[in-house]
Amino acid sequence: MNKREPYYQLIPAKIYDNFEIICSLIEPEIKGFKRDSLLLLLSTIATHIHKDDKGVFYARLKMQYLRNRVWNAGKYIQQLKVLGIIQTYGGFVRNEHSYRYQFSPQYQSPYQKIELTNKKLTMVLKKVKADEGRKACRLYPLQKEILNSLTIDAEQAEKIVRMTYPGSDQTDELNNALGVINRIEQKDWIYKVDEKIHRLHTTITSLPRIIRGEIKLQGKKMLGADIGNSVPLMANKILSDPESCKRFYPEPDKYPIIMLKCLRLSEQQDVRQYALITSSAQFYKCLETEFNKRGCNYEVVSDSKVSKELKAKVFQILFSDNKFNCLEKRVFHQLFPNVNKAFSVLRMYKRDYLNYILGRIESHVILDIILDYLNNNFPEILATQIYDNIIATDDIKKVTMIMTEKIKEFIGVIPTLKTEIF
Repeated sequence: MNKREPYYQLIPAKIYDNFEIICSLIEPEIKGFKRDSLLLLLSTIATHIHKDDKGVFYARLKMQYLRNRVWNAGKYIQQLKVLGIIQTYGGFVRNEHSYRYQFSPQYQSPYQKIELTNKKLTMVLKKVKADEGRKACRLYPLQKEILNSLTIDAEQAEKIVRMTYPGSDQTDELNNALGVINRIEQKDWIYKVDEKIHRLHTTITSLPRIIRGEIKLQGKKMLGADIGNSVPLMANKILSDPESCKRFYPEPDKYPIIMLKCLRLSEQQDVRQYALITSSAQFYKCLETEFNKRGCNYEVVSDSKVSKELKAKVFQILFSDNKFNCLEKRVFHQLFPNVNKAFSVLRMYKRDYLNYILGRIESHVILDIILDYLNNNFPEILATQIYDNIIATDDIKKVTMIMTEKIKEFIGVIPTLKTEIF
């Protein structure tokens, strides 16, 4: 963060409009209360709110993270909860030592931008970010270096999101986008590797699709190459070479290699058919057709896309407990009996393990194979990722050729890639 550049905070408008009253209620309860510290704490929560897989918006933050910015953050949090300004979603997240914070419905409103003028807090933020940046560099340092060059046309991006989410029922989506824009503008980077699936979460992966066109790396616009049907495609590694996948299983000593070998997967016709369909990125469309033949009536969106409802149902089939049953799952078993048996075996100890192993294979392909090769052999091409999408600043044809070669070499099938201009 440059000293000459202003540091902006984001606060829900309804909280800011009543801020002096809020301060008068909290000040007697906290020794050494500081107005600017309360603003910074509220802004930290605001800019970290994101949407989870279930569509719930919250900021998952460790208390130590908050204390690094505001000395007695715990007392401020307690008073904000007492006044009903913030609330927690669910309980304490033990494995992450964090709480999930939300602004209470009565204070939910579009964010207002406020400049931080307290020089002492500005210096604290600068030091904290530098310390956190050094820790983040230990994992994929070349990716960290590339992301440090990320810039955004904040004014244009804000115009786009305010036009896209004008309604009062879209405040969560609006604020989520404004929060990510603010963090890029202030160089407050998101950089974390997921412990379960080993995905790399960054500022770019948090960015809503509608404003990807407003970001640049070293001043250059970006292009993307998306892997079609990525998660189902990765299963071909297990189906063709189950022994090599033990290292991706959450508990390697419980990896059911004998049971997988007994299925003789490489000899089965439905396994070969599965490889063909996922390779051509027709997995979801194939299931849509078969489900609708049997009266399921899923909406046909286009020749290449499927509805959110269908995709959610497929994920439910793949990643639910083995006891789960429905018409669509029976259809899937009829189409791919041996593939379904293999997936059931991998879900045997815990239902999440199939999701974890497929996610870890995907992360390994993207981060440890493709990006590692690009970053080390073609440094002139700035390449990073949005999960199953490689984005680069130059020569997207070369990038897609390398992606195809590396995926075929590791997974055993040729992927279908889709390029896009952000």
